[in-house]
Amino acid sequence: MRERTDDAWFTNWRNAADQVGQITLVCLPHAGAGASVYARWATLLPPWIDLVGITLPGRESRISESPLTSMDEVISRLGPAVSARVQEPFALFGHSLGALIGYELACWLGTRCSAARPELLVVSGRAAPHRAGRRSGIHELDDDALLTALHERYGGIPEALLGNLELREVFLPALRGDMSILERYRFGRRLPAGTDLLVLGASDDPTTTASELHAWSELTRGSTTVTILSDGGHFYTQTRPRQVTEVIVDELVTRTTPW
Repeated sequence: MRERTDDAWFTNWRNAADQVGQITLVCLPHAGAGASVYARWATLLPPWIDLVGITLPGRESRISESPLTSMDEVISRLGPAVSARVQEPFALFGHSLGALIGYELACWLGTRCSAARPELLVVSGRAAPHRAGRRSGIHELDDDALLTALHERYGGIPEALLGNLELREVFLPALRGDMSILERYRFGRRLPAGTDLLVLGASDDPTTTASELHAWSELTRGSTTVTILSDGGHFYTQTRPRQVTEVIVDELVTRTTPW
């Protein structure tokens, strides 16, 4: 299916007249989700941060498009769109699958587009890619087994989706495509020089360990800050949005003057 214009990738929750931000925060969602998972953040962030959410094909406003199934596809399309849309200074945030996409996007921007490089990369709820274990092929399972496996691994799968065939037809293609991106991903490069990292996690997230989170520091020659929340599960960015945004704001404060 033919892809829409580059603007389809982006959602901004502030009117043009209100966009007084001195830094843009570009947010990449977890598997199966779109930009709307960050809508609540717009009320939690100060006005000097311009919040921009990313929606991949196959969900939300792009539901009519075919989902992407590999990291190469994502970066080859998203990279040029971000470099054309976002001006410095900006930061990238990604949770779970979004953390890997954010990592590869930062690598792409650092090597292909000297005019648009992130001030900070924030990776959340994901083990460092060079430390991740072997993938299990969840994306190849039938619908029932796919949903069961995801619910067991990550939690947070709505009961309505587990038992509603109509909802499955809407949401499963994007979710399966995203799991294909994750499970087919192979680590191959480190961040460009000068890229700083903020690594976030939750102590009760069953998908990561403290060691796997701290291992992100091995992928950059810039600075690395690791913050692990006491609870919140894998989806702590939704269950504890105020605490998460406060950590991000504190890190961005050191990189720009909001007055």
